[in-house]
Amino acid sequence: MNTAFAQLPGSGWTFKAADLVELAERAPGIRDLFFRNEQYTLVQAQQTAACNAKHRIPQRLASWVLRAQYDSGEDELLLTQEYLGQMLGVQRASVSMFAGALQEKGLIFYRRGRVKILDRNGLEHEAWECHATLRSRHALLFEEEISQGASIA
Repeated sequence: MNTAFAQLPGSGWTFKAADLVELAERAPGIRDLFFRNEQYTLVQAQQTAACNAKHRIPQRLASWVLRAQYDSGEDELLLTQEYLGQMLGVQRASVSMFAGALQEKGLIFYRRGRVKILDRNGLEHEAWECHATLRSRHALLFEEEISQGASIA
């Protein structure tokens, strides 16, 4: 049995595993999408581990905010200091300090658990190669089908 939790507000679905297996057997495009999603999840885990080992907190925070915004599609993210601290492995006070530094640079607006990206290019530069690596891999795995409008069935 697995446990999952939502990192950001939004909608989600639950399915019985048997129903997903049946769907994947009937629709090769869906099965392929599942496999590509699994590959991307592994890439995210590997990139996050490398980023955590190599980069300091400001770069990790910038990368995480960019990823959350990209994945959610929302302009404003609801992210508490406590939650960001858990994601980055630091205390709440550290989140406040580093988010404040990004805000002073004009990269984000951060107040009371709300984060808004003000300067995407600047924040991407702050995140170094971590965010670019993930976006590049995502494009390789998913964008071709989206841009061509290919059917997944």
